[in-house]
Amino acid sequence: MYFFAILAFDKLCALKIPLFIILLLLSYCVQAQKEAAHWFFGEFAGLDFNSGSPVAQKGRLATREGCASISDRYGNLLFYTDGSEVYTRGDLNMPNGSGLFGNNSSTQSAIIVPKPGSRTIYYIFTVDNAEKSNATAISAGLNYSEVDMSLNNGLGAVVAGKKNLHLVTYEASDAVQNDWKCSEKVAAIINSDQSGYWVLTHFIDTFYAFWVDENGVSTEPVKSKTTEVINVVSAQLPGSALANLSAVGYLKISPNGKKVAIAHSFTTDSRTSGKVYMYDFNSETGVVSNNGRQLVSGTFPYGVEFSSKSRKLYISTNNYVTLRGQTTFEGSSLFQFDLMADNLLESKVEINKSPNIHGGALQLALNGKIYRAKYDVRGDGGISNLGVINQPELDGTLCNYSDNGAQLLNNTYSNYGLPPFIASTFLFTFSFEFTCFNDATHFFVTSEEPYDSLFWDFGDGSSSTEDEPLHTFPAPGIYTVSLTTTTNGIQNDPVTKKVEIVEPLEVASDPYEYFQCDLDEAPDDGITTYNLQTANDAISLGSAEAVIVYYYDDLSVLQNDPTNANALPDIYTNTSRNQLIFAKVSTFGSDCYSIGRVVLRTTEASNFTASPLQSCDNGFGEAAYDLEGHKAALLAELGLAPESEVSYHSSREDALGARNPLPMVYTSGSGSIFFRIQNQNVCSGVGELALEMYRLPDIDDQLVFTFCTNSFPVEIDAGVMPLSRTRYDYLWDGGQRKYEITVSQPGTYTVTITDLGTSCSTVKQLQVNSIPIPVIESIETEEHFGTYSATVQTAGIEDRLLFSLNEEFGPYQEEGVFDNLQPGTYTVFVKDPFNCQTVTRQFHIFGFPKFITPNNDGENDVWEVKGVNTREFTYSKVHIFNRYGKLLATLDPDEHWDGSFMGVELPSDDYWYTMTVTDSQNQTTKFTGHFSIVRK
Repeated sequence: MYFFAILAFDKLCALKIPLFIILLLLSYCVQAQKEAAHWFFGEFAGLDFNSGSPVAQKGRLATREGCASISDRYGNLLFYTDGSEVYTRGDLNMPNGSGLFGNNSSTQSAIIVPKPGSRTIYYIFTVDNAEKSNATAISAGLNYSEVDMSLNNGLGAVVAGKKNLHLVTYEASDAVQNDWKCSEKVAAIINSDQSGYWVLTHFIDTFYAFWVDENGVSTEPVKSKTTEVINVVSAQLPGSALANLSAVGYLKISPNGKKVAIAHSFTTDSRTSGKVYMYDFNSETGVVSNNGRQLVSGTFPYGVEFSSKSRKLYISTNNYVTLRGQTTFEGSSLFQFDLMADNLLESKVEINKSPNIHGGALQLALNGKIYRAKYDVRGDGGISNLGVINQPELDGTLCNYSDNGAQLLNNTYSNYGLPPFIASTFLFTFSFEFTCFNDATHFFVTSEEPYDSLFWDFGDGSSSTEDEPLHTFPAPGIYTVSLTTTTNGIQNDPVTKKVEIVEPLEVASDPYEYFQCDLDEAPDDGITTYNLQTANDAISLGSAEAVIVYYYDDLSVLQNDPTNANALPDIYTNTSRNQLIFAKVSTFGSDCYSIGRVVLRTTEASNFTASPLQSCDNGFGEAAYDLEGHKAALLAELGLAPESEVSYHSSREDALGARNPLPMVYTSGSGSIFFRIQNQNVCSGVGELALEMYRLPDIDDQLVFTFCTNSFPVEIDAGVMPLSRTRYDYLWDGGQRKYEITVSQPGTYTVTITDLGTSCSTVKQLQVNSIPIPVIESIETEEHFGTYSATVQTAGIEDRLLFSLNEEFGPYQEEGVFDNLQPGTYTVFVKDPFNCQTVTRQFHIFGFPKFITPNNDGENDVWEVKGVNTREFTYSKVHIFNRYGKLLATLDPDEHWDGSFMGVELPSDDYWYTMTVTDSQNQTTKFTGHFSIVRK
């Protein structure tokens, strides 16, 4: 079998020639536009549409709703996500792919868009769910992260520094909008000349369209206001502090880029308040226009989807009835609308009604069928199949809906969501194959639309009127190819595609010998586990271009596997000693490849033993271990060449397979990891490395010292128990290197305490406070039925001050309020609880009668000021007025008034007084009030 394999395999491309020649020249043919070939959704469910019919597969997503996936144009899976975690092909966690700001409980948590002009860059647009875990939480809104498929041996990684980049889809000045930021909806479409994509979302009364082109993502959206306002509907949900119900529901753009359908599952807090609207969309400008045509109301709509020809719209709804305040689920419905009908609303047809099934997402597939996610509401669980609309372009029930259209694998289930894709992916117009340089590229029409004639413009100055032309491009590069058809004498708008002509990669002419440690249960049998992707660089001769490599153990399988479905797993155990396998090497976005060879060899490897690696607790029960810095010491300890390569792994299996290397600064508690050492691609062996975490000095990290203001300078210390003090070194922020220091003023002081045995340090802050001198700001008096109260208003450490009245040595009380006082002069004493300082203030209570009864019975016959103290206070005249402001009397403070004016007794009524008092500290108080004359 090896004789055929040792022929020259470099620069082999796809040609449209007979099968035996194809096999001979090691090329293949594929169909393009299969970016939506792989779906992952629900509880570990997946489907593969490469063959046309869905084939069940299993993924790692466990998502209630949101999900997204992307394949290359030939149907090879690239990665998938639930909006929070990203997985590569082979179901591995993508490096830096954790913690995206989407949420698997968001209706459309993510959508993936390629960067135009790049083979390897993709953008994951994520939408947070509209639920808050607590009352102060704020939604993350719409964000995007960049994935570079050239990283991680062609499996891709989220680019450092280009993760969770925020896009504004709200009015920041509006507190409610700033709180929630967006709805749970996102869709995408390519523009007509394929120069870029529109990523569309909606919030409140505005559509936001973000442009994506070869320059990246524009952060300035095109905004389209709508007359329909979908306000935030706040509600309490189990397990969350608050939720915006109006955020729920799908958003879709028609494949031809002319219509937008949007489902608002709630418009109030009722499950019968949902609505669906349809708008016009301009894929050239990103503008959404025309008042929304309301298609559905009075129910709970969720999924929307257009047919591939954009002639039909389907809507899934869930029906509820409210009786006596109780809302009950009454099954789900699936509706069709004919977008070509004269009366759109009258074209509505219910094509399915399910009593127990919650109707979820609707998603168009590559085969032109529309699939329906289902959830068993009454059984409270996912369902192991999807519904399907088999012929979506046909009218009404002729569309042939089946409730069991795609069977899922055992123990995988549908929930509410299905992955959304760029809508134009499903607009089949024309396609092409054989894009290697010097190949005759084959073009063919894929649309079912009739035409009389057609015209191909290949973008290089050449053209054709043939139905299926073969065209050889003059050089590698990207060409804009357009197809213009004529129907009934009318020329249709041209359809364009970007076609990249690629020169095959140069690969190693000799087989690459991949040496791996043979340390399994039978260490000398030549059988062990390999991470095949680590051979990519050697096979492709270190190509600067981003390569993608699939490995096979059979050459004929490689040649006849255009979707690479039968490739070997990346983590592969060889089947024989020195096994020869084949590498299919291509660049991203290319349908031509070169073939390299790999010989899987084993080496007699060592089980290394190494000294433990120590590090210090970071204060959170973990330590940061410097693995990069450990390499040189490890190689020196083991007596190995300093140029040897060292990688670290969480398990022995990963170390043997050279997979999932740990970061060079590894955070963990105490435990063990494993290392792998190789030199010139030959594995020397693996070993276990113990990680020992030294605890930090067990000291309170912050202390507060309080001193009287007049006691500075004072001594402070690091606060270590006497028996332990000699174990540590002390370094204060002022440079002093001793246990105790002198400070002259309040402030924050920092000391670094280092364990002399382990060199682990902790930083401790000491807050030095001074007791402020109490300040009496004012004393307020108030009458209570003939007696008075005084309230002392202070500044400083008010909640801890002590108060005494007329007695400097107490007793003292904690409240500055004194009751049952008579008019007269008083002294209040105020001190701090540490007896640092006592302050005093004198105050006077004046008595102003509330009424007089001038009937000469000896009681309350006259009005007079009580408690006058002319030695300590200076008084103005006392002025008395009637209710109209007329001055009736002017008195000295020690005089009285009998209720008469110019000898005439005044009647029963209210009267007013004013008096100004100045104390010994020249503080002036004006007293104003009223009293009554009561005559019987």
